[in-house]
Amino acid sequence: MADWCVRWPYLRRFRETVMPEMRAYFRRARHLGSRPPAFYASGFALTALTWLARYALVYLIVRSVHAADGTLLFARSAAMMLVGLVMPTPGGSGGLEGLYALFIGPLMPEALLAPTLLTWRLLGYYLFIALGAYLFLHQLHQRRADRAPPY
Repeated sequence: MADWCVRWPYLRRFRETVMPEMRAYFRRARHLGSRPPAFYASGFALTALTWLARYALVYLIVRSVHAADGTLLFARSAAMMLVGLVMPTPGGSGGLEGLYALFIGPLMPEALLAPTLLTWRLLGYYLFIALGAYLFLHQLHQRRADRAPPY
């Protein structure tokens, strides 16, 4: 299909860029097709554990300070995270806090809403931004140190 598209007169200039990418794509697809079923099972399991950990973070934070109904708390946490996926703001900032108040707020005393919300956002969002910034700057520093001329 890509070969047919890049034969059009307007797209012909992209042919030398597109065709090597398509060949690489087919090589990767062939490689993935030759993997054993255990590869896909472990990938599915790791993905499921990652999502369960995201849902469980809210559950563990709220349950550490208040004895809310565990099943309802976990279900609302999962629903909140899934609705948060369609937030138009980066990381759902602002929108997820509002969803937290709507979904999780009724399950605990009002005085615990802000502290648990802040703890959840610090552990589940801002910690990873800070870690990513640190790793990015560390890599940038390493690359510059590698390129520096020896004296």
